[in-house]
Amino acid sequence: MHEFKDALKALNHRGLGLEGVVDDTAISGYLIQPDRRSYELAELAQHHLRITVAAAAVQAGQLELDLGDGRTGPPPARSSSRPPSCTH
Repeated sequence: MHEFKDALKALNHRGLGLEGVVDDTAISGYLIQPDRRSYELAELAQHHLRITVAAAAVQAGQLELDLGDGRTGPPPARSSSRPPSCTH
């Protein structure tokens, strides 16, 4: 899962849980290459897997979590100087 902590917080706020996650791709990306400018899922997929996530898929919300309250979207973009959070 990408940005696990953000998704977990959003779901916990609504009284929901999230089980079975064994890896956070944002943290893994940071551990592999801590000097990257971005840890966005599409960019990590392009760099490490050599696949391109179509811009249309991103714009269509296929990388978003619908929280059911009118809010959707990936977590806010992180600044290039701040690595993904590793705390629980």
